[in-house]
Amino acid sequence: MRRTRYFSLLEVMAGIALLAMAAGAIGWKMRGFIQKKRVRTEMAQLQSILRAAHTMAVNMQADWEGVLKNDGKCWTFEAFCLDPYRIKILPPVKVHAAKPLFDGRPFDRLRLLFSSTGAVVPTGALEFVLEGKNTGEWILPDLFGIKEGNGEKDLGPLHPENT
Repeated sequence: MRRTRYFSLLEVMAGIALLAMAAGAIGWKMRGFIQKKRVRTEMAQLQSILRAAHTMAVNMQADWEGVLKNDGKCWTFEAFCLDPYRIKILPPVKVHAAKPLFDGRPFDRLRLLFSSTGAVVPTGALEFVLEGKNTGEWILPDLFGIKEGNGEKDLGPLHPENT
């Protein structure tokens, strides 16, 4: 008669410990990958909202203001229409991982003015740094790919006074 041999408690514990170590190593590698993807996604969202604010200013023929500020845990960018009211059409964007620099200097609040002519003030390099590494650099106003207009300010079809 043959007896069935079961695993001992020590063998089961050793197997579980090996699985836990393998899962920890894979999780550690995935954490860096996920953080990089998160930074890329947040940068793409911020770039998109910056371009949207610029486009809204040009199309509405109204000046817009964008503010990138530190909220303690993250950085938030909000854009407002200045003519004639402080209309907030665009959703705020949050950047959690990367720290922004303007022309190589840190700041707590950066105010961008999007003119109806297409001009963006201030001009300079907006950089994002994550753990000492530069994750992206945008030269303002080159980011928008549009040069200044003729300086005339005719109300566009999307301006609040035309609706």
